Amino acid sequence: MKLLNWAETFETGNKTIDEQHIGLMSSINDMYALAKEKKGQAVFAKCCELEKKLVTHLRDEEEILSKANFPRTEQHQNTHEQAIHDFRYSNTKCGQTCLTDCMVPCLPELAALLVQHIVRDDTDFISHLQTTELSDRKH
Repeated sequence: MKLLNWAETFETGNKTIDEQHIGLMSSINDMYALAKEKKGQAVFAKCCELEKKLVTHLRDEEEILSKANFPRTEQHQNTHEQAIHDFRYSNTKCGQTCLTDCMVPCLPELAALLVQHIVRDDTDFISHLQTTELSDRKH
């Protein structure tokens, strides 16, 4: 059972961004599966890995938007800074709970943050990106 499912409506049209989004969702699903198996140590390791993947993804996305001359790149970067802050805040609240009692109270919040990034924040640039050579699908 998965916590998050990829949908075609999430696609931005950029292979790098879409593959990274799928990978981030997969990491959340892996954490969910590990939590159900009460493998707290593995959940914690996967969460640390997820933070690194998220930061890399957001930086890569900013670079792509900059290359595409997206007019709201700076505002989009602000949403990324907020996403990183929110992710770290959620993890701080959670602490290392998963290591001691195998519960992952922050997992729904982390999943929601990721979906918010993909569905709300990134839909802002999809149509612009499709007018560039950086999209695999065109208008």
